[in-house]
Amino acid sequence: MSHRETRIKQRAYELWIQAGEPEGTSEQFWYQAEKEIDGDDPAASGKGAALTPDEELEKQLEETIPASDPPSATQP
Repeated sequence: MSHRETRIKQRAYELWIQAGEPEGTSEQFWYQAEKEIDGDDPAASGKGAALTPDEELEKQLEETIPASDPPSATQP
């Protein structure tokens, strides 16, 4: 394991502990830690508020869905 991966693993673990050790969220914490370690996260550099893994995922999903898509109709 490279030094970078070791740092990411440690940071992901810290984030997981801070979030209350939720199950099934390892990829979210790994992704967040990776962004922080690689310097791509404004929250890690003090330029913005830190997002929880759920908030980060929500933000990413918002960016993938065009605002012009109408809501689906379930009523006749």
